[in-house]
Amino acid sequence: PFFHAATLDETMGDDWNFQNYPHGVDYAYELTLSTQRNLYIDTCDTLTNFDTIVSIKDACGNDVSIIESDDGTPDFCPEASVDPPYFASIIDSINLEAGTYYIVLDGYSGTTGNYAVAVGTLPSIVSSAIAEDDSYLEIRFSEGMYTEATGNGALETSDFEISFNQNGGTATGVDIDYMSNTSGGALEGGEDTVRFAIAVQGESTGLEQVTIRTQSNASIFNSFGIGLLRSASITQNLSDQIAPFLVSSNPDDGAINIATYSDITLEFSEPIQNADETDINNSNSENSILLKNENTGESLSYTITTSNNTNFNIFPDEDLPEYSYIQIILLSNIEDTNGNVFGNDTIQFQTADESPPQIQSSNLASTNEYVVIVFNESIYSTSSGSGGIEISDLNYTFESNGGNCESASILSLNNYTGALLTGGETTIHAFIQLDGSPSGTETIILSPADGSSIYDQAGNPMHPSSTTATLVFNASALILSQSLADSNEFVDVTFSSGVFGDAGQTEAVDISDIYIALTPNDGNATELSITNLSNTAGNGLSGGEETIRIHLSFNNLPSGVETILIRPSGETQIYNSAGVLVPESENTGQIVLFDQLPPGGDADAEDGAVDVDQGDSLSMTFTDDLYNPETGELATLSELAEFVTLRSGDSSGTDIPFDLIMEGSPPTLIVVPLDEYESEQDIYFSFNAVLADANGNTVEFSFEASFSIADYLPPIVDSSALALDNTYIDLIFDE
Repeated sequence: PFFHAATLDETMGDDWNFQNYPHGVDYAYELTLSTQRNLYIDTCDTLTNFDTIVSIKDACGNDVSIIESDDGTPDFCPEASVDPPYFASIIDSINLEAGTYYIVLDGYSGTTGNYAVAVGTLPSIVSSAIAEDDSYLEIRFSEGMYTEATGNGALETSDFEISFNQNGGTATGVDIDYMSNTSGGALEGGEDTVRFAIAVQGESTGLEQVTIRTQSNASIFNSFGIGLLRSASITQNLSDQIAPFLVSSNPDDGAINIATYSDITLEFSEPIQNADETDINNSNSENSILLKNENTGESLSYTITTSNNTNFNIFPDEDLPEYSYIQIILLSNIEDTNGNVFGNDTIQFQTADESPPQIQSSNLASTNEYVVIVFNESIYSTSSGSGGIEISDLNYTFESNGGNCESASILSLNNYTGALLTGGETTIHAFIQLDGSPSGTETIILSPADGSSIYDQAGNPMHPSSTTATLVFNASALILSQSLADSNEFVDVTFSSGVFGDAGQTEAVDISDIYIALTPNDGNATELSITNLSNTAGNGLSGGEETIRIHLSFNNLPSGVETILIRPSGETQIYNSAGVLVPESENTGQIVLFDQLPPGGDADAEDGAVDVDQGDSLSMTFTDDLYNPETGELATLSELAEFVTLRSGDSSGTDIPFDLIMEGSPPTLIVVPLDEYESEQDIYFSFNAVLADANGNTVEFSFEASFSIADYLPPIVDSSALALDNTYIDLIFDE
């Protein structure tokens, strides 16, 4: 510092003006500063024996002062050698830019005497630093400092005041434990850097602030006894002890129905960086932040921006996949600027289902049994995303294209395991029923029934324009013909190719694979069964036969009006040589059974009848036209008459002449006696013949009856006799 001792007397003249104090003769010092300085000026010295006043001017002779001072504070002159203390004039701190200034010393109200003036720079706190673990705080002064104005004594904790500002952090307070030099040793005095061992309550975030200042302007001093002003404080942030964390994200973790065109924002608790201390940017962000499609594991590319390293905007390069779980994976490569490592974290949200479901692919089972329909997402029957679709939810277009099969229908809808649909399926099997074996030209197309029949889970309806491919049915085995044995014992069914009992073409057709329906049509046969299957040579089936012989058994002989129909017993019972099923609807058509029932007949003559009218004829009714089995021709009336015997008494009696009349078809034969029978006559009748029907079925008829004619003549008196005494007459009747 600059020191000058002198005497102010009347000879020095009154050249400078004071604005605030009465003054007299004065003495000025020219001060030139090459740089900005914070100065003190005082007359606090044992030589000062009058009431001094001091001012600073920025130009020679300027009446206006930059600052003027009269009395100083008592504690700034700790030696207390100025008596009275107000004789000392003090400018304890003034900040002057580089330039030329004038320091004017004067006496209050013109007093004079001896004085000593000191001009120097004030001690100051240059900087501060804090340990990474908050264990100590170091302050560096502009020069060595002491606890006494005499330039003696080590600094003490009582010389300082510490204040704490939480400032939004989490630590709650700070205390000074002790002071030391930078090596941790005891202070001796004169250190320009001192260490404050501190205790922090709670965990600091780096937001909290500690302010250290002296207890007063006269608490610590430089070697010239100049005190560090209380206003010369320093504020130091505590170190950041807390790892950065994610404050918020948009979309939120767990959010659903997020638009696929959405951008992503992340807000961290503080600025973050990569572990190598580089800012997170487009060239390196994937070392710290990943964007993934959780459904597929695919990484999604993006652009990232930030203006403060705390708030980040992520712009996916393409729209996010819809109805997918998107993950933002934050890696431990992230840290804050103090090296606190960010823990791994994952934010997951689900994008909205924005587009309707579609038929992704389709194909027809090689057996023609079902159509496989694959959708691009799960499907439901309601807009609320529940329920399996039903047959009524599908429309289909079948085209025969000249093939054997003329129509088709959907039997059922099932999942790939064969179970009924419950909702949420992406693949379904539509089982098809054909009305005949396809020729290989028939096609089918399936689609939604309308715009409100099939939905995805989000309620988007499938448009009717979403259809399957045009699916061509594979050619199957057709029933080309059937041939029924005359005996009705078997029927040969011929297919267009060899047939099997399984799609793998390893098994022969079995009885259970065939269904036969009998329609009696009021005929004689009412039940039938299959007794055996064979080839046309009568041998067992081995698989691949084109003609199968089906052996039949009836409960009664067919009468020729009954029909049978033969078809597979189910949709998956019979297959052709390529493994294509023969549909249940493929059938032989109605086959009329041959008439194996011989003609039948009945006569109305009752054996043992009595009181038969003398004019009655005899009738015989037959079920079929009657044929001569030898000639195969219809039996003539004369031929039939030969088989009739009509006699009086018994079979050996006298022939009774008659006419034979034939009526209708099948015929009724009527035997009419030429004359009435005699009263009470005994009659013998028989019809014995071997005849056939039109199909050559022969039968022996044997009708026989004996009956008596009623007594239709009244009794007559055959003779009479008068008694001899004439008292009576005897009448003798003929019966």
